[in-house]
Amino acid sequence: MRAFKTALPAAVLMIYLLAAPAAGLASPLTWDDELAAHPDHTITDFTMDLNVTAAITWENVVAQLGATAPVNVLIFAAEGIQINFLTDHLPIATGQHVSVALRDDPRAVNLMQVIIRGDVTGSGRLNIAQLVRLAGALNGTRPLDGLYALAGDVNGSGSLNIADLTQLASWLRAA
Repeated sequence: MRAFKTALPAAVLMIYLLAAPAAGLASPLTWDDELAAHPDHTITDFTMDLNVTAAITWENVVAQLGATAPVNVLIFAAEGIQINFLTDHLPIATGQHVSVALRDDPRAVNLMQVIIRGDVTGSGRLNIAQLVRLAGALNGTRPLDGLYALAGDVNGSGSLNIADLTQLASWLRAA
């Protein structure tokens, strides 16, 4: 495993990348196609906090990746459909997936799932809806699952609790 750090405004973004050989890189239409093309790869986490995502776009992330080595980047919406980060202008959000391949070695592919701490709705936006959704998960009326449960652990303690709601509320107050 190797770690890639980018220096972005208001945050240090850490991306853990795992590389494994594959049969080549095609241009898939869905995340399922990408997974099928690289069945032996491990999916790693691309994690950051919701309070800093407003200043960080996919364009920033791709530019930082490209500054280190020429890369091909494929980004998939939570529904699994490939998106064009240059024209769609979607925020970085929980539930998205990313495939990064070095242009000089398309077999070295990094597959990542996006987890934005505090983004329990998958919108990538810091707003009251995040607070309401997390409160519903904590009181048991609307449990979170999968990546959204991981995103709900705002303080990184390993469990969902009132401290996560408090941290999210403080980010919202500061915005």
